This record gives sequence, C-alpha cells and structure tokens, in this order.
Amino acid sequence: MGSRRVLDPCAGLLSNYEVFEFLKEKKASRVETKSARAPSSVGPLAADRVANVEDQVLQYLSTTPAASQSAENIQEFLNVMLESGLTKAEKLQLINCRPKTMVEIYVIVEACEERLSEQHTEVLLSIVDRYFAPGASE
Repeated sequence: MGSRRVLDPCAGLLSNYEVFEFLKEKKASRVETKSARAPSSVGPLAADRVANVEDQVLQYLSTTPAASQSAENIQEFLNVMLESGLTKAEKLQLINCRPKTMVEIYVIVEACEERLSEQHTEVLLSIVDRYFAPGASE
C-alpha cells in the first residue's frame, strides 16, 4: 500500500478501515522520523497531543471490525451492493458496523421496513457475513 495523502478532507465519506490504515501508516512514518525530529508546522507540544489522539483512535479502531477488514473485501462488497438500492451512507455503516442481526439492519437502513423485505434483509446479513466475518479477509 503506497503513501496516502488527504487531498480534500470534505470530499467524501471514509470507512473505519480507511481511517485505520491511514493512521497505521502515519504512526509508522512518525516512528521512522522520530529520531530525525523533522520540524513541525505546529509546536512540539501540539504535535505530541495530535499524535496521542491519533494513537487513541488507532487503539479504538483495532477493537472494531475495521481491524479485520481488507480493501479487497470492501471493494468486492461494494460491487455486490451496486444494485441494492441502499445509499452510500447505509453501505458505509454496513461496512463499519458489520451487523449480525435484523435489528441492526433496521437501525442502519432508513425506513427499512418499507424498503426491504424480511428476505432481502436476511440476504443482506449473509452478504455482510460473507465479506466481513472475522477471518474473511485472510
């Protein structure tokens, strides 16, 4: 995975996986350059605080489904979901939350009872499980 830069912070939605990978790369880069102590555009105290917050977010994300996902599984999932009728935000929530029950689907999908049948909801759960169950990215 190459170096990534945030070109436009308001350009779109990011999955927890993308944030997790970005912060892992940033931490690795920070560790590599720590001995060189490159000059920062903010003071050293502020840079340490930002690094601390990033580390806490990274630690939290390591306990979420993002830690066991892969870019390939996410892309395959999105390809399968092209004709699902779900919004981008709903698909993102399915990726981030990895729902396991119909109740969770009903919380994620707006007006779910009007838009999806019970059978469609069960199919959705099986698709999420296929691509995002622990070990699915291995």
